[in-house]
Amino acid sequence: MNSKLPSALKEYRDTIIIALICIPLGAVIGAIDAVFGRVLLAITAFRGEHIYLLIPFLALAGALIVFCYSRYGKGSDKGMGLIF
Repeated sequence: MNSKLPSALKEYRDTIIIALICIPLGAVIGAIDAVFGRVLLAITAFRGEHIYLLIPFLALAGALIVFCYSRYGKGSDKGMGLIF
């Protein structure tokens, strides 16, 4: 029984190392995801509370997005056709 344990450890050594690396990495990614979700909820709440204050800026935001696409997104005007 004891002789099988070292051979099993040698056989699964890479898997164990990857698992030990992935567990903290998954925790960090989960924390980042949780923070992103909280920020998104806060922005949505702010938008809902200040809707009439933000409406006049919709045209400006749209113009800024069009400018960024035309200046930095060459070829992105094809849209989904690029993916297919």
